[in-house]
Amino acid sequence: MSVKEYAFKYWISAKPPTLSAYYTRKMSVKNTTLFTVTGGLTNKPITFLVETIKPLGEEAVVVLETLEGEYETREEFEDALDYTVKGWEKGYANKDEMKKWKLIYLKIPGAHKLVHVLNEVLEASEEV
Repeated sequence: MSVKEYAFKYWISAKPPTLSAYYTRKMSVKNTTLFTVTGGLTNKPITFLVETIKPLGEEAVVVLETLEGEYETREEFEDALDYTVKGWEKGYANKDEMKKWKLIYLKIPGAHKLVHVLNEVLEASEEV
């Protein structure tokens, strides 16, 4: 199963794409970075998990995952993500417990384009 098929399977089923088991069997993680920023609209912390993975026999992929909240380790991040997605499946009684989560897979050329566009936007915002 390719990365795209794996991601699509979990996107369709709305289950967390915790790729760690898949990583160990089918791909290697080349780089992992975890950092937290303040959301521009909510002023709440948002943590990014950014990884470069290399599926066997395929091109490297940059994975961007975000989750509301502040997490210091990958394990904390994945635990909170599991809790969030399982909560969606069960239906939260309290909407305040719901966290926003995003997942983006980019091939290396797409990641370079994203960096280029972000740099252009940052330069333009400094000129204003």
